[in-house]
Amino acid sequence: RRFFQENSPINLIVRSHEVPEGNGGYDRTHFNRVITLFSASNYFGDNGNRGAVMILEAAKFPEYSFYEYYTPPLESIARLVGQSKDVEEWVNVGEEMYRDHQTALQDQSWTVESH
Repeated sequence: RRFFQENSPINLIVRSHEVPEGNGGYDRTHFNRVITLFSASNYFGDNGNRGAVMILEAAKFPEYSFYEYYTPPLESIARLVGQSKDVEEWVNVGEEMYRDHQTALQDQSWTVESH
């Protein structure tokens, strides 16, 4: 908070380059004044994280919103392309795959911790 008090023209910092806590596409810290934004969903093809974009509109500035998404692993995309799905169906498939991936990661974590 002190940084923002001493640098009053700066009200918001948007940073990137690391997957936010909880594998989401974005995270807010420091009283919602520092945003970590990560656009690479499923980083390295098997990380299981979401990606996000930050949406800033001139008419609504300084308000902003986020759109989070999940990209399936590359080997799944070729299979999905042949299914002629519309955008909503793709989003639903991505969300289902994200939930499945998170469950698998939790199961792996529990197995490692219990030994």
